[in-house]
Amino acid sequence: MDREKMLLELEEYYEAAGFKDIYINKLKDMTDEELFELYINIFNNEDKEIPF
Repeated sequence: MDREKMLLELEEYYEAAGFKDIYINKLKDMTDEELFELYINIFNNEDKEIPF
């Protein structure tokens, strides 16, 4: 999965949770590896708390 697609999906996720404004800059500053880890943690564990 490419970086832009992960960013878009994570932004949508945080926006739905009401946290987009807080995390948008942090997401863009993450390395590809950090972004991928966060993506996997969120979308494989949707029943758990929002990571960060």
